[in-house]
Amino acid sequence: MPKLPFISDSNIDSAIEHVTSALSLLQDEKARIVNALANNQIFESSLFSNSMDPFAMKFGMALYGDEKWLETEITRQLYKTFEQRIGEFHQLVLGGVDGWVDLGTGDESQVDLKKEDNSIYIELKNKYNTCNSSSLAQVQKKLTDILDINPDSKGYWAFIIPGVNNKYGTELWMSGSGKKATVRNERLYKTWGSDVYKLVTGDGDNLLKLYELLNTANLNIPSTTQNLIAVSNEIVQAAAPHLPAIKAKIFEEMLVRKTTNG
Repeated sequence: MPKLPFISDSNIDSAIEHVTSALSLLQDEKARIVNALANNQIFESSLFSNSMDPFAMKFGMALYGDEKWLETEITRQLYKTFEQRIGEFHQLVLGGVDGWVDLGTGDESQVDLKKEDNSIYIELKNKYNTCNSSSLAQVQKKLTDILDINPDSKGYWAFIIPGVNNKYGTELWMSGSGKKATVRNERLYKTWGSDVYKLVTGDGDNLLKLYELLNTANLNIPSTTQNLIAVSNEIVQAAAPHLPAIKAKIFEEMLVRKTTNG
């Protein structure tokens, strides 16, 4: 009996492994960071290379204490690897459903999923708030361009995690709101929550079935593999002796030097 009724075991295992394999990437990343710290190349490591906010550091150290801030910041940055993979997880799952194609990257349509008969194209996001207004305009244009070429097709902007209201639904994608709302395109929709799985698999309950499958046993993480916290703790231990230098130079490294270099 298959693990899920709408996808093969090999396809769901592959989607799960895509996320959990990030642990192996973290092992490699840990080695690079520890080596950079040991060679006094603190700000040349990926850990402090691009996204450290010196003002958040000041407030964080005041609120949590220096070492707790360091621990929290390192864990936060390492988790970004998983966040990206989780964002790709549903695309892999839905693209593995019979009759559907995961377009990956580089496809001329520039969207994420399509039905094999080209009747439906989907731009898939993990969360409702992933797109700002500019990004949504790009999504609209991509889907509209596809519909112009395929007059019998429908396009969907889909997201798994909705906003506060309306946990699932499907509707025409309107421009504006209230009485001023207008139809963007009569074949252009937005769909969210379990309705995304209803659209692709035929049953919205499959989203819950997928969720319930994701227990420790089915994630197949080897018992010998370090988890995120263990990797983070080892990096914290390597970084802690360098905390005075991090405090002293983070503003210069994150802002002054980058501004000077253009």
